[in-house]
Amino acid sequence: MIQSFLFSDSIEDSDKEEKKVKQTHKETYQKIKSHEKLHNIIIHIHDLKTHTRNFKHLTERTISYNNNTR
Repeated sequence: MIQSFLFSDSIEDSDKEEKKVKQTHKETYQKIKSHEKLHNIIIHIHDLKTHTRNFKHLTERTISYNNNTR
């Protein structure tokens, strides 16, 4: 009982810090997820030549993938 009274602030701070860390991990995971989705879309575009041609026609650009930057 006395310990909870004496250390209540540090426990609350610890809980707040833990929630903050969890939120940061969640946001990072969501960003990675979006990055993977974009990668899958690019792979799909490069899957068939017709997809690549259609994409190039619509955007007037091509997208490099798999470290192919030339």
